[in-house]
Order: sequence, then structure tokens, then C-alpha cells
Amino acid sequence: MVRFQVSDADGKPISGARVTVEGNMTHPGMRPVFADAIERAPGRYEAQLELSMAGDWIITFHATLQSGEKLERQADVRGVLPK
Repeated sequence: MVRFQVSDADGKPISGARVTVEGNMTHPGMRPVFADAIERAPGRYEAQLELSMAGDWIITFHATLQSGEKLERQADVRGVLPK
């Protein structure tokens, strides 16, 4: 499970965004994994993203705001443990 907040430059929550989460391993050869996020509270989202292999991952958040503006942010997730 990935939980995150979408906010503006002033830190105010952004509601109603369409967000897709993409996970990629830091080494080549692994297919990316994707999940659609659900807004659980104003500006607070979560996605069921299956990081299917142990190691280091890069998570990319693709958001389309209600205004049509598109945003993209990345986060490094290191040391994912095997299931």
C-alpha cells in the first residue's frame, strides 16, 4: 500500500486529482507495476501497488488535476524486502 498527499505550493490539500502510481526497479529487466490511486480524504490518496521483487524501487506519481494540469513526482524506495 502506498499512501501520499497531493498539495499545492502553500501545503493546501488538492482534491479530485486523478493519480496513477508507477513502480520501477532501479535495475533493468523488470517490468513496471501500476496502480490507480483512490482519494481517501481531501488531498490524501492511496494505491495498492505490488512491489513484486526485493530491492530498490523508484515510485513515480502521475497526477492530473481537475484544471487539467499534469504533475509528476518521484520517490526512491530502498531496501524493499521479499514477501
